[in-house]
Amino acid sequence: MIEFAKNLEKNPPIRVDPLIQLVSDPIFGREIFKASPAQFGPSLETEEVISEVVFAEPNVACSPLTNSEEILGKIAVIRRGECMFQEKARYAQEAGAVGVIVIVR
Repeated sequence: MIEFAKNLEKNPPIRVDPLIQLVSDPIFGREIFKASPAQFGPSLETEEVISEVVFAEPNVACSPLTNSEEILGKIAVIRRGECMFQEKARYAQEAGAVGVIVIVR
């Protein structure tokens, strides 16, 4: 164990932060955001999710989404607040979203 700790000090592990990149108009990949993955659901370490994004209605997603036809097969963009992330994700999943982005603003 001591040898392991010494080796770890000499060669610290490389940490790669997950990122979100918007590649559509008007951003065209110029902005990259650091992501904070959920503690539930499948891991995104081995697979990426590529899809269009759609704003959820209602935007806080603390109740069933009213625009499920638009959300189906896309990533739901949801505003933070008013309920737990798990509840937001559940409503997005029920509407057919393939992923969720929760924004602070």
